[in-house]
Amino acid sequence: SLGSSKVPIEILDAETGNCRNVALIVTPLVSALGTTNVLRILPCYTIVNCMDEGIELLHPSDEFVDTGEGNFFVQGKGSRPWHRAAHHSDTLIRIRSESSGVSFGTVDINEIGTTMLVLPRSKHETNYRGEDLIIAHVEVKFSMHAYPSYISVVIWRSLMKFDLDMEIQASSTAYLSVRNETEFPFTIQQNGVVELFSGQPDP
Repeated sequence: SLGSSKVPIEILDAETGNCRNVALIVTPLVSALGTTNVLRILPCYTIVNCMDEGIELLHPSDEFVDTGEGNFFVQGKGSRPWHRAAHHSDTLIRIRSESSGVSFGTVDINEIGTTMLVLPRSKHETNYRGEDLIIAHVEVKFSMHAYPSYISVVIWRSLMKFDLDMEIQASSTAYLSVRNETEFPFTIQQNGVVELFSGQPDP
């Protein structure tokens, strides 16, 4: 039943095949009789882009080419409601920024938590350096009660450079994105790299 908590639903237009992901919430009407309520319809998902540049959200099965209609785009420092495409059965996404290629790995924006995605630098960028990576942090969380959305997907970035003093000598330029969905921790070590323990000097 509807009440003061947001209830997510999905509406499918059988004629057009379009989906709309919304949330419903019922609140009392201010300055009215106690029996009068207001039904509010909110976006279910809102993408909040904290990066300085725009980003595109793509499904893993999408072709990474603009088909003419345009991909889902969010301006830098902007936000926009997101709806699942009817021909996709899940809520997995990849990310591409204006200065990067498409991310390695995906994130499910219907699962609460934080994921890091690796975005390779675009070769067409003026400051392109083959080893630089953009790390996109994607936090999926329930929106605050006053925020007009059910789930907020907040995206921000950090930059990794591989020519600093902390560079691992003889390391390869192969990129790996790992997500541990088991209940057991594990360690991944590159072959040929000396393992350091706390308190030991660099080799």
